[in-house]
Amino acid sequence: MKNRCLFKSILLLLITGISCFLLGQGQIHIEKDNPFLQYPSIKWVQESSSAGWEARDSQGELVYKGYMWILGGWHDSYQAPPRDVWRSNDGKSWEKVLDNAPWLHSDLPMSAVFKNRMWMMGGWYNGRLEGRSASNSVWSSKNGKDWELVTGNAGKNWDDVWYSTDGKNWTKLKTEGVKWKERHEHSAFVFQDKIWIAGGMTPPLVNDVWSLKLPEKEREWE
Repeated sequence: MKNRCLFKSILLLLITGISCFLLGQGQIHIEKDNPFLQYPSIKWVQESSSAGWEARDSQGELVYKGYMWILGGWHDSYQAPPRDVWRSNDGKSWEKVLDNAPWLHSDLPMSAVFKNRMWMMGGWYNGRLEGRSASNSVWSSKNGKDWELVTGNAGKNWDDVWYSTDGKNWTKLKTEGVKWKERHEHSAFVFQDKIWIAGGMTPPLVNDVWSLKLPEKEREWE
């Protein structure tokens, strides 16, 4: 867990353009002459020291219809993950929308907003308890309270890439050349019209970065 948190912290610094070096023992050195550190508008404000939801990580996170949303997550490897849904329009006051959502695998899910709906995909269940498992189910909701199981058997992801226009029917993207090693817990994002993945656990924990530029026409993807 310590390594996972350290990796995510370093990745955040790299994304924002701040140069940093590992010194060992979990210490990080940041270049003091980096212009990002001197930019006057960079200031973090604590909006809440204790939000309404139970302390957690690895939750689904969305911005949808003017609200920030928290979906499930992880708080203990020896308990089933929480299945609650929360929202806030200011980061200070949080409203519980749902106590027990129908999805079970809420630890490390993929979450997205697509076609005016919230989507919850994959995830992990039950930490280190018996019955633990990963999921390739896909859920969607228009309001965070009513969830629909779109499919319980989407494409299984390891070192491959899948895409969908409706969340129900998935197509494997054909790629050529060297690909990344299969992994989980990596970061994925879009930047400069490319899909990027960074780091993850293969195992071991890795720090490689890959990008993929898609053809402009969808028919050329296959």
